[in-house]
Amino acid sequence: MVWMLPLMLAAQAGAFTLTLPVSPETPEGQRLIAERAIRACSGRYAQLGHYTFVGNERVLNRDGSSVDPSPRFAIHQEYICLDAPPPPAQGAPVAADWQPSPADENEVATQTQHYFDLIDAADAQGVLAMMTELNRAGMDLQERQAQMNAFRRDAGAPGERRIVHTTWYVNPDGAPAPGVYVAIDFERSFSRMLVYCGYIVLYRGGDGHYRLAREDIGQVPQPTPGSSPLPLAQARQMAQCRD
Repeated sequence: MVWMLPLMLAAQAGAFTLTLPVSPETPEGQRLIAERAIRACSGRYAQLGHYTFVGNERVLNRDGSSVDPSPRFAIHQEYICLDAPPPPAQGAPVAADWQPSPADENEVATQTQHYFDLIDAADAQGVLAMMTELNRAGMDLQERQAQMNAFRRDAGAPGERRIVHTTWYVNPDGAPAPGVYVAIDFERSFSRMLVYCGYIVLYRGGDGHYRLAREDIGQVPQPTPGSSPLPLAQARQMAQCRD
C-alpha cells in the first residue's frame, strides 16, 4: 500500500486527468503523476490527494481493431499547492500487539457501508464529514462534488457490494501518523461499469472512532458501441482489483 500524507490548507487546489502508459501504482506511474502536479503548481510544493482510475483509452482502426493494443491508464488526480511541505501529522502509537475488538469490527463495517451510501448519493459533504481532520482541510469540496455528480450520471444504477479483504495495520511504516489503520478492499457493480473496485483506509482516532484516511478507486466503463471490447480479466488487472 502506498501511503499519502494528509493535505493542508493552501491557496490553490485543483485536479487534472492524465493518461499513463503504466499503472499509476508503479514507480514510473507515480513519477509521471508527480511531474504533472509539479507543473500545475508552478514550482510550489505539490501534494497529491485522492485519485480515481477512470478507464483505459485505445486508438482504433476503422475496422475496430486496436492500433496499439497496450493499455492506457486514465486517472483523475486531485492535488493541492503548498508553500512548503506539510508538517507530519500527530498521533500516539498503540501497542504492537493491539487487536481489534468486536466493537472496532462493527464500526468499520458500518462506516464502510456508510461510505458506499455517500458515493451512491453523490454526497461530497458527507464524505468530507467522514474524513480525518487533516484530510478535511485539504479537500476541494466543489471539485469533489462535481466529480461525484459526473460519476453518478455516468455509472448507472448501483448494484452488489462485496468486501474482498479487511486488513489491519498497527503503527505502519510510512503512514501519516502512528496508530491503527484498516484497509477495506471491495468490489461494486454499476449498470454502466465493467469494473469498479478499490479500497478505503480508515484511521482509528484517539476517541476510538474510525475516520476516512484514504480512497483508492479503479473503474472501467462498459465499452461504447464500436469500441474495442476489453476482456474482464484485463479490465480487473488494469483497475488493480484484488481477488
